[in-house]
Amino acid sequence: MVEGVIINADDYAMDGGVDAAILKLSAQGVVTSTSAMVLSHAWPEAAAPLKDAPLSRGLHLDFTSPFTGDIFPRQTIAGLTMRTHSGVLDRKLLRKEIDRQLSQFETHMKALPDFVDGHQHCHLLPCIREALLDALADRYGADARRI
Repeated sequence: MVEGVIINADDYAMDGGVDAAILKLSAQGVVTSTSAMVLSHAWPEAAAPLKDAPLSRGLHLDFTSPFTGDIFPRQTIAGLTMRTHSGVLDRKLLRKEIDRQLSQFETHMKALPDFVDGHQHCHLLPCIREALLDALADRYGADARRI
């Protein structure tokens, strides 16, 4: 493994095949981090082997996969992009959903996420980025800077 290079595998907990491949590649030193889809029904069971894997573990913030929709309505990435740039997202629901996903990660990993990224890069969108940074600061204080 090259020092300083991060190779992240998204979508942990999407399905058993994805999880097995990520865990195998991490054991081989190929993958150095993974981000988890904590809204997946597989997440509670998939979290256990991830705790001992030799990699960084993060939250794969999700608003667009089939796992979403309980609090914040499921979006297409195009629709989400349009709504974030036009500022018409319900910010209270957005924050509630971010907090829910952070809580799901913490509950099953018994730790803070090492990082947060987004399914289809949604974490970079206006409104979402700001709500995520606020949530991290509110929940983790000074530790938010390392996340």
